[in-house]
Amino acid sequence: MRIRIRTAFASALKPLTGLLRNGDKKSYELKYWRAKSIAEGGALKHAHYQQFYTNVFGLTQADYEGKSVLDIGCGPRGSLEWADMAPLRVGLDPLALDYVKLRSTRHQMSYVAAASEDIPFADGQFDIITSFNSLDHVDDLQKTITEIKRIAKPEALMLLIVEINHRPTPTEPITLRRGSLELFAPEYTVDKSWACALRPGKRDIYRSVLEMKEPTSDNEDSILCARMRRNQESGTAQKCA
Repeated sequence: MRIRIRTAFASALKPLTGLLRNGDKKSYELKYWRAKSIAEGGALKHAHYQQFYTNVFGLTQADYEGKSVLDIGCGPRGSLEWADMAPLRVGLDPLALDYVKLRSTRHQMSYVAAASEDIPFADGQFDIITSFNSLDHVDDLQKTITEIKRIAKPEALMLLIVEINHRPTPTEPITLRRGSLELFAPEYTVDKSWACALRPGKRDIYRSVLEMKEPTSDNEDSILCARMRRNQESGTAQKCA
C-alpha cells in the first residue's frame, strides 16, 4: 500500500515539477540576458551574427534573397537584423515578450513568443531554418525536430550550431551527441558537419566556432555545426553519418 501511495503521489507531482523546472529555466535565461545587457551598456549588439549565418556555412547574403527565414531560440539581440534582403525573417523564442524590455532599439525582424515544440506556422513555410546555441535548451528534443521538419519547404536549409556532450543544466537540459544529427533523417540530408573544441575559461560558443580547433575526442564537450537540406521526398533521405 505504501508503495502504491508513494507512486501515486509522485505521479501527481510530475506536472508541478515540470512547472517549477520551466520557471527556473525562464528565470535563469532572463538573468543571463539582463547581465549581458548591462555589460554591453544597455544595447545588446548583433553585428557579429552575419558571419555565422553566411561565411561559417559557406553561404553569402545572396542565398537569403527572397527567402523566408526562421531562427529558433533567437534570444533578444536581433540575430536576423542583418538579413534585410529576406522578406520574412522571424525570431522564435518562448521569452520573446520578456526580451522586448532588454532592447534599446526597435528591431526590423519579427519576433514570435512560442515554444519550438509547437511552432505557430503552416507546413512548408520556411526556406531557411536556424538554431544557434538553442537546440539543447528545448524541453522536448523530438517534438522540436518534428516541428523543424514540418515547417520546412522542400530543399530548405537547416543551419545548426549547438554544444554537445555537456552535462544537463537548468537552461540546457538536453545533452546532444554528434550522432544526434540522425534524428533529422530521413527528411534531412547532412551537407556538411564538423565539431569545434570549446574554448577554455568562458564558454564562448561563437568564438569557439571561429577558432575551428578540433576536439581531442568524440566525447569531449564541444560545438557541433551542421548544414542540412530538407529532401524533396522524405523517403529519399540518406542516413546521417
